Amino acid sequence: SFWVLTRRYGMVGLGEMHALIGSAWLLNYLPLRPGMFGRLAYHKRINHIHLRDSVKVLASSVMLTVLSNVLICAVAALSFELSQPLAWTLTLLPGVVISAAGLFVAGVRASLFAPIPGMLIAFGVRYFDILTWVARYAVIFALIGHPVSLTQATLITAVSQAALLVPFVGNGLGVREWGIGLALPVLHSHAPKALGLTADLLNRGAEVLVAVPVGLACSTFLWRRRRRYRARAQPPAGRHGPRSKAIPLQSEPDPTDASPRTGS
Repeated sequence: SFWVLTRRYGMVGLGEMHALIGSAWLLNYLPLRPGMFGRLAYHKRINHIHLRDSVKVLASSVMLTVLSNVLICAVAALSFELSQPLAWTLTLLPGVVISAAGLFVAGVRASLFAPIPGMLIAFGVRYFDILTWVARYAVIFALIGHPVSLTQATLITAVSQAALLVPFVGNGLGVREWGIGLALPVLHSHAPKALGLTADLLNRGAEVLVAVPVGLACSTFLWRRRRRYRARAQPPAGRHGPRSKAIPLQSEPDPTDASPRTGS
């Protein structure tokens, strides 16, 4: 999602963007979201993307997160009286339709990164991202012996996503767990607060077990890439030798993008 939105403004490889997100995922457990600010600084330094454009991408991502949550909750509420398999199937459909529309428009525009197809594709990916959170909560509550409906899982996910947007708390640490603990009795009349707190602590534990190795591996990759960039930008040694200009470290052009810089 971030890759499609960002490629309108500069050359960023798909693997490179995954590494940036993986590294930021771990660093954002610290207060004040250092992973997010580090990613913005990396884009400016390595990919030569203006800070203003990176902020536009962040704003677009937050907007798509909110829209995805609202749409998933609406579809789940409309399918409340249906069987769970059918309700899940219907909840999948908007993401499929949005993604297919984005790919169709991308084919017409001959670019994945033009504004309209890029936004639609990012919307579809973010929709499935939020739906994955819904599935995680459904699995976790089932594991602890208190299964929840699809509608309840979508509302719990909305609470957790809101907690992740709190600016001064790393990755919603503590806020997410207590938010779900307080919201669960409202969503599930027979569920105590401790049940929601326990469920999200289990969710957080599983998340951290993945975030630590992934974040460390991605940070190592980016550190080595930055070293290569600095080595290429370093002028030749010697008092009287010729001095070369800094050579930016660029990603290879994407074959699916007819105009990677402008997206048009």
